[in-house]
Amino acid sequence: MDWDEFSAKLTVTLADLPAGALVVISEAEEVEDGHYTQFAQGDDHLLAYVVANCFLASHLQASQEGEHIISQAGWHESPPGHPADNWWYQLQWPASSAQYRELADMAIVALRDGYGISNPDGWWYRAWNERTGNEAIELPRLGLPRKL
Repeated sequence: MDWDEFSAKLTVTLADLPAGALVVISEAEEVEDGHYTQFAQGDDHLLAYVVANCFLASHLQASQEGEHIISQAGWHESPPGHPADNWWYQLQWPASSAQYRELADMAIVALRDGYGISNPDGWWYRAWNERTGNEAIELPRLGLPRKL
């Protein structure tokens, strides 16, 4: 799967998330403490994150130019006084399909262009709903394997 196909699959997946859903999409398991993006669906917003350099080994970190690309894509840095937080973005809900596509594309730009990841091959996801006792959520439209 290439990044364009993954963006399309992520778009439809995000649009279908129920309130209380938490989704973590991570790099291949053999990459210890690797890159990830995550999403938390609330009642009136979808909160999205992309990993920040402070959580990555030095060889996995974005360069200064890469961080600029992530910022230009629309991601927000952690607020002052919270240097160990991920890049974040909040999408008001309900959102249009164009807004979900924009958010999916923002995640792709951060991972592909900001961090230099060539494709999502080997990536996996975990998803659950905190409002239903952390019951696992299947996301077949995402096109990635679910990690148990």
